[in-house]
Amino acid sequence: MIYSRLTREKEGLMQSLIETTARAKGFRTVKGKIPGRDDLGDIDLAIVSDSEQLCLLLELKWFIDPAEVREILERREELQKGITQIEARVAAIRGGCPDCLAMLGRAPLTTQGAIVSNNWIGDSSIQKQSWPVITEAHLIAKLNSAEALSCVIEWLSRRQYLPVLGTHFAVQTAELVIGEWSMEWYAIDSKIETSFLLL
Repeated sequence: MIYSRLTREKEGLMQSLIETTARAKGFRTVKGKIPGRDDLGDIDLAIVSDSEQLCLLLELKWFIDPAEVREILERREELQKGITQIEARVAAIRGGCPDCLAMLGRAPLTTQGAIVSNNWIGDSSIQKQSWPVITEAHLIAKLNSAEALSCVIEWLSRRQYLPVLGTHFAVQTAELVIGEWSMEWYAIDSKIETSFLLL
């Protein structure tokens, strides 16, 4: 009960921060219940560029970092649920759902979706799914640096926010010895200076 209340409050803060960033860039935002479409649930946040006739539909997820196998599986399920929700909403909008289009307003839109997590984007099985999953801070950094919403959408669609082995990082290995025991261990060596990939 307390965790659910905390999650709702934190997701509200995420929503406000992303919305403020998007509006500062001149984009319009839409959120809330889709009239007449209870089956689709609420739109957590839609970022709309009327000049480009583009919409980036976001599903927001906030949870505590997973620390054990059970929690990893639970968080993965939560991200998968977000992917399924985005898939249904984007399909409805692309299919010309009048209630969805009326809520988004103005010009006909090309719509893309993404799931935004406060701190964990899942493992490779999640990143191979149909819609991108990105952290809140990384999306905000890209929104701030991008010239147009189309740049953000293309960057997300191509998964350019994910580092590439050999280009953005390398894996270093070393032998660790403790008494009679030895083992090979690894470390990640970053090849970039910034915290996020924004190209």
